[in-house]
Amino acid sequence: MKRVVNLFLFAVISCYAYASGINKMYVQRNAGNECVFFIFSQKIPALDNTKMHTRNLEYDFTYAQRTDSVSMLLTVVLKEPVKMQKISIVNDNLSVSSAPETIYVKSVGSKMKYRLRLMMSFEEFYQIYNSPNPYTLMLSTENQGKILELMFGYDSKKWVDNSKKMRAIIELIKLNTGKK
Repeated sequence: MKRVVNLFLFAVISCYAYASGINKMYVQRNAGNECVFFIFSQKIPALDNTKMHTRNLEYDFTYAQRTDSVSMLLTVVLKEPVKMQKISIVNDNLSVSSAPETIYVKSVGSKMKYRLRLMMSFEEFYQIYNSPNPYTLMLSTENQGKILELMFGYDSKKWVDNSKKMRAIIELIKLNTGKK
């Protein structure tokens, strides 16, 4: 009976993922009684015209059921070396802010590529995408004593599409983990 219920649940979840257009946006792995969701890389455009960075910042998410947390991994290419101070995500529902963990820095030609991690709770992750308005991602950097805020965000049209798909993935996480 348990096997029949699991097969039925798998079929319902598969149909939901296919119908919402998210089946190529994530992968789910089960390890024992734990679920891990990997949400693939996306790009968020720069909101300002600073000469410090490229036009986009790339990010991806990993949800771990064991810790009920979400790891946001960010990649940004800058024209010169900086010290990362803070990452902030702000919308009308919340403000998440923390010093990022630097995973690596490497040179790419004459530029510097940074891979950073921001940890957040599942609830904070949920609140980011449960807003009708797009969030702004701010990356605070320091270079030679000067603080520079790099800002990234979606326009309203792109936000509607992206947040709809991300909310569908969040619903799948809830279904698979028994969250309410």
